[in-house]
Amino acid sequence: MQNFQDKRARRKLLYSHATILLIVLVLIWLAHAVWGISQKRSIALQGREAAESELNVLRNRKQVLEDDIARLSSPDGKEVEIRSKFQVAKPGEEVIIIIDEGVYSEATSSAVKADKSFWDVIEEFLSRF
Repeated sequence: MQNFQDKRARRKLLYSHATILLIVLVLIWLAHAVWGISQKRSIALQGREAAESELNVLRNRKQVLEDDIARLSSPDGKEVEIRSKFQVAKPGEEVIIIIDEGVYSEATSSAVKADKSFWDVIEEFLSRF
């Protein structure tokens, strides 16, 4: 009989409002903790993706710089770079300018027009009528 009364007392304690409330509060606290961990995981994954992207950009930049160093380590590479940056020529070299034919004809026709005097322009204008 004593055993039966002990079970009843335990059951009464377990199913009491205070115990149930305590269990619910613990479950809410655990759910909140899990939610916080989930949010932190999401932020960490975004940070990882950003870091990996930056790493790829830096690796590409490193490769470009290594290629530039290799190109500039040779005398020909140095010469090409100096010529492109400073527009210099070796002694005895001359500059050749290639002009498109259409552009050249427009430039020469405007130059010919500039050689006419004021009276020639007026005469040309009046001769149109």
